[in-house]
Amino acid sequence: KLSSEEAESGVIAASAGNHALALAYHGKELGIPVTVVMPKVAPLSKVDKCRKFGSNTIIEGAHIGESQVFAEEMVKNNNLTYINGYDDPSIIAGAGTIGIELVDDVPEVDVVVVPIGGA
Repeated sequence: KLSSEEAESGVIAASAGNHALALAYHGKELGIPVTVVMPKVAPLSKVDKCRKFGSNTIIEGAHIGESQVFAEEMVKNNNLTYINGYDDPSIIAGAGTIGIELVDDVPEVDVVVVPIGGA
């Protein structure tokens, strides 16, 4: 959860796509400035959608690791809050709610296979 000061200053993440899109979308919806740092190999469709959602989209790094290093430098220099797409308790808790939704919608479910990613 962001403080009002953090929300006003904005957030940043390094992502090749899905997390960047989610952050850009919700930033627009909530009025929070969003910067996403995407590697050169990020799909152009995802880069374009992030920009359409109004994020400050920066292409930096040959791979996500280099993008993350760049984003972490921006945190230090621009008073931004880093939102990690896979190693953040709030993000994990939010993603975990899908299990509750599945059981509510399909109580007889036996198995759910969920592919995940992150760097």
